[in-house]
Amino acid sequence: SPETTPTRYSTPNWSVLVTLYEQLTEVLPYPQVKRIYVEYNLYSTYRQQILHLSKEHKIEWFLAMPHVFRQQELEAMQSELSDVNRQFCGVLVRNLDSYAWARAHCGSLAIVCDSSLYAWNLRAAGVLRSNTFTCPPKADPSVSLTAPLELNQSELLQHPIYEEYIAYGRTALMVDANCLAKTSAVLANKNTAVSGASICKKTQNVLYLTDRYRKRFPVVRYCFSCYNVIFNADPLCLFDQMTALKQLNPEFLRLSFTDENAGQCRQILALFLDPRTTDGKQTSAADLSVALPDGFTRGHFKRGVE
Repeated sequence: SPETTPTRYSTPNWSVLVTLYEQLTEVLPYPQVKRIYVEYNLYSTYRQQILHLSKEHKIEWFLAMPHVFRQQELEAMQSELSDVNRQFCGVLVRNLDSYAWARAHCGSLAIVCDSSLYAWNLRAAGVLRSNTFTCPPKADPSVSLTAPLELNQSELLQHPIYEEYIAYGRTALMVDANCLAKTSAVLANKNTAVSGASICKKTQNVLYLTDRYRKRFPVVRYCFSCYNVIFNADPLCLFDQMTALKQLNPEFLRLSFTDENAGQCRQILALFLDPRTTDGKQTSAADLSVALPDGFTRGHFKRGVE
């Protein structure tokens, strides 16, 4: 229906989500990138630098809201978001708490619902677009949706109701309201008076969990809101599915960076944004193995979930 189906685009734009500052510096030189999502932890740490960059680079800047939204942090966030309302184009929301808060406090800013917000069907998508349970819902043009990672290619073609699709990025396996660094430190010092609070330096960094197959799962610590996100060991990569992605006519295709260093970001950006390979036809298994030497997954794009 026109209330839930977005405008179709013949050529998708590119968006990038960044978690670390070194990733941001790698992304900015690419003119193909029309939108940047900045993780809230990154913004709160490098606020002045990012606001300065947003003035210099005339692209769409969006603030990626926390995965865990706590009442006690709202006052600090509201003071910082005054600049966001003036200089950013919108916010990326990950849950219904931040969605409702953005509706109430972000004025005319655009709202992008991330893939973690339930929008598997037309009814759910309509509710998110309209912020109402009336039927049929009246769409709000300031709200757009990211395609759920659980849907496969066939299901997405049947219901082309999403503006944005993730082409690369690690999938979040678990959002943990506790801190693994604090827990591990306390356990390691259980015979002493060391506490988790005394160990935490409120400095965001990445830890790794290693399973019995020697797979390393990144754990990104979001210290402002004091929570961790455990990501899949193998990143989602749909580079060899670009023709299929473009058939969905999205407004944006997204590259999501979590623990990648500057060199890894450079390789991924070159893989997707180099004009010689963006049609997905001039790559090979060797090219992918260079960019992603530890392997990758196509997620549910080819198979879906029950």
